[in-house]
Amino acid sequence: CMGIADRVGSLVAGKKADIVMVDLKSPAMSPVLSGPVRNIIPNLVYSASGSEVDTVIIDGNMIVENGKMLTVDENSEIERAHQSAAAICGRLEKTGWQKELPLALWTEEGYY
Repeated sequence: CMGIADRVGSLVAGKKADIVMVDLKSPAMSPVLSGPVRNIIPNLVYSASGSEVDTVIIDGNMIVENGKMLTVDENSEIERAHQSAAAICGRLEKTGWQKELPLALWTEEGYY
């Protein structure tokens, strides 16, 4: 319907394809039922957390292999996220916004 069937829509050499392989034997995915009811989609939607992803291939490029990112240094990105969050919190503290939110106030007072 989009007019791009020559480029996507099937696993054929020359077409774009994104593939995610999931470990169906992980606890969150178990049990896998194939009949009389199938539950793979509900398991993915309601139970999976992302740690079940084993392999990701995007446009023929291996992005995740054996659960490990190949294109990004995960540890440095996690550290960068922590630094960004700390910087945002520091800027927010200067505005006094927490005075309006009980949970923030309790945290500041050491209750939570």
